[in-house]
Amino acid sequence: MNTEIQRDHEGTMHLAVDGVIASGSKVVGIQNIDGVGLTAIVWVPMKYATLGETRNVVPMLRIK
Repeated sequence: MNTEIQRDHEGTMHLAVDGVIASGSKVVGIQNIDGVGLTAIVWVPMKYATLGETRNVVPMLRIK
């Protein structure tokens, strides 16, 4: 797995991917959701994020 929750020296938890903390991320809660298990609630302010699209998306073709 490459996703991890890391706690810093102040006790704040952050989302990390491949060992690198996602800029601006802050884990604000962890809860148990029935059927899913433990789930992290992560805030990432949009000033730290960009919107993108995966490069392996295949467009849907309309069948006539």
